[in-house]
Amino acid sequence: NIEHSRVATFYPGQINDRFFVNNASLGLYTDLIRAREQHNARWGRMRIVGVISAIWTSLKGSARIPVSVITDGKPVYSGRTSLVFCGVNPQQFADTNAPDLQEASTNSVGLLVFRAFHPWVLLKMLLRMLFSRLEKLDDNITLSAKRLEINSPRSRLKVTLDGEIVSLKPPYLIARAEKHLNVLACVNS
Repeated sequence: NIEHSRVATFYPGQINDRFFVNNASLGLYTDLIRAREQHNARWGRMRIVGVISAIWTSLKGSARIPVSVITDGKPVYSGRTSLVFCGVNPQQFADTNAPDLQEASTNSVGLLVFRAFHPWVLLKMLLRMLFSRLEKLDDNITLSAKRLEINSPRSRLKVTLDGEIVSLKPPYLIARAEKHLNVLACVNS
C-alpha cells in the first residue's frame, strides 16, 4: 500500500557500466534464464514449467568458464566455474546458512562461486538455493566484498543482470554504485 510506505535510499550494484538492483551472474544461471524463456514461450509461463526447465538445464550441464576472482585487491579464486553469482539485495542471502553472504550490506556485494561440478551436484545446489537452504560448503566460495574483479580469457561472456541477458567483455568490475536511488519501501504495520 503506497500510503504506508516511506522513501528509502538504495545503492544498486554496478558491473562495468551496467547497473543491477538484485543480482548479476554468469554461467549456469544465464543458461537457466535462457532455457526458461524458451520453455515458457513453448508451454506457457507457469511455475512448474520454470522448475522443470531448471532441472532439465542443470542435468544437461553447463559450460565450465575459466575465471579469476579478485576481491578488494586480493586474489580469491582462479579456475573453472559453473556459476558466478553476485547480489546486492541482502534479502537474497538472509535465509542462507552462509555467514559470508549474510554480511552483504549496503556498501558491499555478496559473491557465490560454484566450482565446476557434476550436473547432479549442481542440481542439488540449485535446489538448496531455491529453498533457501544453501550452506557454506567447501566446494563453494562465498564472501562479501566492497569491490570484485572477475577476469576470463574469453573475449565475451553472457551475463545476466536482474534476469536480462547481455553480452559483456571481461574484466568485470563489480561494486555498489556511487550514487543512490530513492525507492518506496513498504512499512510493516
